[in-house]
Amino acid sequence: MREERLYNERRSILYCVRNSISEILSAGDVNDIPFTSKDLTELTFAGIRQDIRAQILATYEWIRGWNHFNCLSTSDKVENSAPEMHPVSFHHRSMLPDDEAGLARQLKLKCKAHRFVMFNGMFVGIAEDSDEGWRDETCISASLKKRFYRPLLDRVLADIVHPMKAINITFVEYVMLKALVTFKSTTSTCNISPALKKCLLSQIDLIFGALSLHYAGQKMSSGDVAERMGSVVLLISNIFEVGMQCLESHQVIQFFDLWKLDDLLIKLISESKQM
Repeated sequence: MREERLYNERRSILYCVRNSISEILSAGDVNDIPFTSKDLTELTFAGIRQDIRAQILATYEWIRGWNHFNCLSTSDKVENSAPEMHPVSFHHRSMLPDDEAGLARQLKLKCKAHRFVMFNGMFVGIAEDSDEGWRDETCISASLKKRFYRPLLDRVLADIVHPMKAINITFVEYVMLKALVTFKSTTSTCNISPALKKCLLSQIDLIFGALSLHYAGQKMSSGDVAERMGSVVLLISNIFEVGMQCLESHQVIQFFDLWKLDDLLIKLISESKQM
């Protein structure tokens, strides 16, 4: 009965409210965007909050599926999960700025150039005088939004979106980049055990190996492979720098405390110990 209750709680997070995760799971095609330009809506913090819990749950379930997960200590489980739930967002969702950048790139033919589209189909106006996505809400004022997130939007565009566009990053490269950012953000913390760090570094090596095989399958020369891989890797530092600014902004407005995201993560980790 306890396990059935847990499954029902998780199903309610994923499916009872429309969100980007439920749309992807329903569509069954993970290589496509689960909405069209007609589905785009103006960004609100309430909308972000609706989506982010499903994002946390889906990420946690993915991590829990690793063969070594049950062998980790509780502290390692938290540290391994936290970078995916925390540095994770800008303006709405906690999960690495490259996600929004990649989506903006994929939707370039479907959206107007003056709008910046988020992972969940919400958008903000790019122009300085735009009010789209920057309006007053119950939980945050328009002035506070612009104060903390306008500079962040400018950096995402300049340091992530435009460089991605300049190298014409492919979908496969984007997925590999996101995986590298995910694992490297975890290994950079000093709170993980040597065993976990060794495991994550081996995963990073596997990602580089897979990317190299992908390029080889494209009949690229060794010189072109090295240049292309270097261009992708150089994006990581930009993403980390923007991610740190993102975290600083969230900490100032107590973003994580406001939405009790830590409580959800701790609850999931606690449940895994009992199962």
